[in-house]
Amino acid sequence: MRIEVEGRVFELDWKEGALLLVLKWLEWHAMTMKDAILISRDRRSTVKIIEKLSALGLVKEYRFPGMRIIVPTPLGLKVADAIEELAAEVGIDVEEVKRAHGIS
Repeated sequence: MRIEVEGRVFELDWKEGALLLVLKWLEWHAMTMKDAILISRDRRSTVKIIEKLSALGLVKEYRFPGMRIIVPTPLGLKVADAIEELAAEVGIDVEEVKRAHGIS
């Protein structure tokens, strides 16, 4: 998908967009690498997604012994907002999607 925010254009695939949305929807706006792997179903592709989003300035990664935490940047949250708007434009009820997955 093609998202424009703050004069920048971001080309993201559905897994990259999904990761940003989940980070936005979580109350604490953060997840572990293990949680992120659940989205893409593959560790290698998850690492690549996080590297790309980090290079674009959309997420930050914090490393601790035995744990990696992924947090969206303010720009990443704006891109997630734009993805929600795009979803609404094509008829996807974002609130229903969140409810279906137990996210309030």
